[in-house]
Amino acid sequence: MKRLKLPVVPELRRIFGEEDGYVSQSEHIISKFGGIDRLEALLKEIGTPKHKTTINRWLYPKGRSSGTGGVIPTKAWPDIIRAARLDGILLTPDDFFPLPRKRRWTKRFGNEAK
Repeated sequence: MKRLKLPVVPELRRIFGEEDGYVSQSEHIISKFGGIDRLEALLKEIGTPKHKTTINRWLYPKGRSSGTGGVIPTKAWPDIIRAARLDGILLTPDDFFPLPRKRRWTKRFGNEAK
C-alpha cells in the first residue's frame, strides 16, 4: 500500500471533487510541520503517538476510509500544539480554520462570488 504524502493532497482533492477554493485545516497544519512523517515523529516524541494512517485520515473526505473531511479532531489539538512548541513551529488560532486560497467577494459588497 502506497503511503500518502502531502504533495498528493491536491490530486486527492481533484479526484474527490473538493476543489472549493479552500485549504483544509488538516492540509494547512500538516504542511506547517513539513509533512505527515514529521508530525508523527513529534507526536511520538511528546508521548502521544498517532499512527500515520490516523493522520492520513484527517486529509480524506468524509465517507472515504474513515475520513474526517479535512478536519483534525478537537481532541488532537492540544497534542498538535505541544508538538509545534517542541519543534518551534508557530501555530495560531487562525491555523485551525479553513483558509481561502483567493479572496472571494459576496453580493453584500457589490460583487458576485467567483
